[in-house]
Amino acid sequence: MNIRSFIGTACAAIAIASCLPASAQGTVETVTPNFNRAIPNVPGKSLVAVVVDYAPGGRERAALAWAETVTRVADTGVPDDEYQAARKVFDEREIVDLTIAIGLMNAYNRMAISFRNPPQAAL
Repeated sequence: MNIRSFIGTACAAIAIASCLPASAQGTVETVTPNFNRAIPNVPGKSLVAVVVDYAPGGRERAALAWAETVTRVADTGVPDDEYQAARKVFDEREIVDLTIAIGLMNAYNRMAISFRNPPQAAL
C-alpha cells in the first residue's frame, strides 16, 4: 500500500470513528495488533496499527445502513424511511458528520478505481 492510499484510508477511518465516539462504550471488544513499524527519519517514533473487533450495536448498525443507502444514492435516491431511521439514532450534527465521512470514503474508492490503483494487498 502506498503512502497516499494509506493516508486516505487512515483519514476516512478517523472521520468515521469520530462520528460515533460513544458507540464502542460498554461493548466487549478484542484488540489485535496488526503491525508496529518504526517511522523512517523520526527517531524513537513508530506507527502502530491494531484491529478492534466488536459486535455492532444499534448505532453501528444504523451507521452501516445509512452508509449503504448513501453509497447507493443513484439507485435508491435515499428513501425517506431510511433517513427517518437514521434520524432516530443520530442527531443532526452526527448524521451530517457521518454523511461527509461516507462521501469522503466513496470519493477515495472511486478515485482509486478510476486511476487503476487497487490496494497493494489486493494484488
